Amino acid sequence: MNTPLPISKDDHISIRGSEVEIPGKWQISLAKGGVQAVINLQPRAIHKYELADVPPSRTLHLRAKCEEILFPPLTLSELLEELSRLGIEHGVDWNQCREITTKPITGEVVIAEGSPPTAAIDGYVELFCLTEPRYITTLGDAERINFRERFNINSVAKGAVLARKHPPVPGSAGISVKGEPVLPEPPNDVFLKLGRGVVLQNETDVVAIEAGRPIIRERGRFVYIAVEPVLIHAGNVDLMSGNLRFSGHIRVLGDVQEGMLVDANEDVVVQGLLSAATVQAGGSACIWGNACSSTIIAGGPLAVVGDFLTVLDALVDELHRLINCTRQLRDRGALNSATRAVQLLVQYKCQMIPELVNEFEQMVARLPSHLNTQALKEFSEHLASALGSCFCRVATLEELETLLEKCIEWQSAISQANAVKGDAQVNILLNSSLTATGNATVLGESHHSYVRAGGDVTVHGSFRGGEIHADGNVLVKELGTPVGTFTKVQAAASSRVRVGYLHENVSITIGKKTYLSRQTGADVHLRYDAEEDQIVKIYAPVRV
Repeated sequence: MNTPLPISKDDHISIRGSEVEIPGKWQISLAKGGVQAVINLQPRAIHKYELADVPPSRTLHLRAKCEEILFPPLTLSELLEELSRLGIEHGVDWNQCREITTKPITGEVVIAEGSPPTAAIDGYVELFCLTEPRYITTLGDAERINFRERFNINSVAKGAVLARKHPPVPGSAGISVKGEPVLPEPPNDVFLKLGRGVVLQNETDVVAIEAGRPIIRERGRFVYIAVEPVLIHAGNVDLMSGNLRFSGHIRVLGDVQEGMLVDANEDVVVQGLLSAATVQAGGSACIWGNACSSTIIAGGPLAVVGDFLTVLDALVDELHRLINCTRQLRDRGALNSATRAVQLLVQYKCQMIPELVNEFEQMVARLPSHLNTQALKEFSEHLASALGSCFCRVATLEELETLLEKCIEWQSAISQANAVKGDAQVNILLNSSLTATGNATVLGESHHSYVRAGGDVTVHGSFRGGEIHADGNVLVKELGTPVGTFTKVQAAASSRVRVGYLHENVSITIGKKTYLSRQTGADVHLRYDAEEDQIVKIYAPVRV
């Protein structure tokens, strides 16, 4: 009714409630590739409508209220019949089946679940090195920033394992709710593409066959790995760049400025100048420009200790002698105190030991502070405290034998370092130090500098002031100065020293014999004559 209906007390009004039934819905579907059976439920509903109570009023508004009663949309027999029709027989949850047929449940319910397949593992590459070209050195809160050591260049040594390929692992099959096998997704493999400087070993390990900077690029399932052996620094080596340390080769396109270091395990090429700087190469070093107040080392950090071998050889012989004498005293029963016996032997029989130890300590003290020779310095201090004077502090014979073993170890290490022939070349050398285990070449002049070579030394200009030490031949265009500045050359007994023009006050030592020039001369050729045990002077044309 849309309009009010007048009634009186004599009118009889009867209102009957009604019931409306809404049928339920249900459907079984398979999920997760047949591993689960899911039933989607919408309960059967009965809506009962009754007249709602209202308070007394002149105008009575009638309202109906609805009561909803829910029932399961299916019976257990209907569910079993549908499961049988669909062939679902594995992993049926019978408790869940009984519950959905006795209670009105809305939504999705899992009524059967099989065994899911084990997921496969994709192939992947495990990295053992950093991928950034360089990284910033991390410091603690209390540490000061050293701008020269602010950056570390990423590099790897020869033989280092850069990455390892892990092959894909297939998964295991599962069982569906129908009792059928469920196969897992096949795994994805990863593919390695190898560039320069790396090889694949054991079909899994990527190994560097030369030192340098690792290059790793990932493109989807492809991984490119290579080693770039040359670090090219486009610019000057200064506080902005920091010191350069690299396992491979280094090429500097600019200058190396004051206080900076260029350190490589292989060759170093500097196309600019060196100004109060240090270049240290495990291989050869080539300086296109001039070197002023600088240090150049070719052949590794131990190249500068090549002169130590003479002292170490003598020290090892003297220690052998001291140990043999101490053993003889012990075997005869005359050894009451090892310390006192060693003191007496050093004082009266092996007097050379304190002198050799002190000379060794002084040579170590003169090493440049930036070189990685801390272990050598610690050994030198220990040796000096034990045998640096006639008042030895050696308490036992075993301690003396330990010192001898350490001396032999350093003797071997320095000999092996000198076996690496690193050549050095510089344009002009001014107040600098040039050390090479191979040949040393100065293309121009050298003033007040020190040159040490395990091979030949060649100076295409004048060598004025300073020293030349060579295990090979020495060839100098002009040696000494017109004003008589002292200049020294020391060569091995088998070496030949050739000088285009020789000034006065030049000391030339070949083997154990020394020649001191008293006058100037051109085309001087010197060699050691073993039969006459003297230096023979020959005038022959010298071309440099």
